[in-house]
Amino acid sequence: MSAGWRPRLLVLAARSRYIVPTEEELLAELSARCDVVFHGPGFLPLHEIEPDARRIWDRQGPFDAALIQQFLFFGSLPQMRGSQWMPFDPVAFAERFPDFARGFEALPCPRVLMLSKMDYYVVDAAMVERLQRFDGALWTWPAEFVPRIGSLPDLATEPFAALASDRYHDFAEANRHRIIPLAHCVAPQRFVPPAASRRRPQVAVPGRRYAARRDAVEALDKAGLLAPDLSQPLWLAGRIPGLLGGRSLHATWSGIGLLQQEFRRAIVRSRAAWADGSRLRYPLRKLFEIPAFGAVLLADRFAGADALGFRDGQTCLYAPAARAVQVARDLLADASAASRLAEAGQALVRQHHTPMARIAQLLCALQAIRRGRYHGARFIDGALHPLAPAAT
Repeated sequence: MSAGWRPRLLVLAARSRYIVPTEEELLAELSARCDVVFHGPGFLPLHEIEPDARRIWDRQGPFDAALIQQFLFFGSLPQMRGSQWMPFDPVAFAERFPDFARGFEALPCPRVLMLSKMDYYVVDAAMVERLQRFDGALWTWPAEFVPRIGSLPDLATEPFAALASDRYHDFAEANRHRIIPLAHCVAPQRFVPPAASRRRPQVAVPGRRYAARRDAVEALDKAGLLAPDLSQPLWLAGRIPGLLGGRSLHATWSGIGLLQQEFRRAIVRSRAAWADGSRLRYPLRKLFEIPAFGAVLLADRFAGADALGFRDGQTCLYAPAARAVQVARDLLADASAASRLAEAGQALVRQHHTPMARIAQLLCALQAIRRGRYHGARFIDGALHPLAPAAT
């Protein structure tokens, strides 16, 4: 067990702020639970950054384990500058340190690649080949969160459908023994008491307008149940400066804060909120945020829902967009039932889906890796359970 173990970790990462704060919260909790040496742009001035991880080990080691962020591992940091706030110039960093991660895979300790910001559906063949060559563990989404394209009959209605493939699913399934399963989480300081009596009898539909969300918004608006939400028009308007060569809202500290604030405000004001994982049925962070923010989660069924502890009628209500209005009307007509569901949903997230829970899971996996006893893990009812060795 990881209780009481305070490992010394090397984390190669770029300091940034993204509209989805999962990695930000995970790194903060990792720092609280472990003795962490952060090394990378934004954490150190450029003249103090070592270009070879082995030199960091020689100067500041040893470490119990080392982790590296995906953007530094793949060298894709410059491409992220339009979607994240960074206290440094990512292009200048890439030019000065073209092979920053050199030596990481030679470190004499367990090595972990952090893929918390992975968009699995755009993983190309070169990325898969690089992941295959990586000699270490991957803190990432398990295969059961990544449905095969053939099981997603409505995917063609999404604008990004042509990008989607089964490459990542197939890799994750074949490499289950190397994967430390990851799911989104929400920090306790972001939680809001359900208090149904203080919430309007309305339904928020936060986030980008994926295909089913457009249908849900239209139906709920027509029924007079849709909550006002400024985050969507702000998100769209915030992209304009980036398209014109400036910095979008996503690439400014204040802009990200504003988008997060309006997203949260729409949910906190409402008794319920509807969400889905797009036609990919992916367990997006908002499916965890809605219960954390005290609203009842109305959701189209998403991949891994049962494994993560989401149960229809117990911690959430399953409602495809076509049934969103009817399910919402029934729920809003029964304030006590709404309160029970909101409290149960929030209890689920508080127990199993916080950064504290994720870091505890990571540390358990690291201990097992150090002992040569890690064979993968799987979520069951919200908790992460180790897998037995595969039969030979």
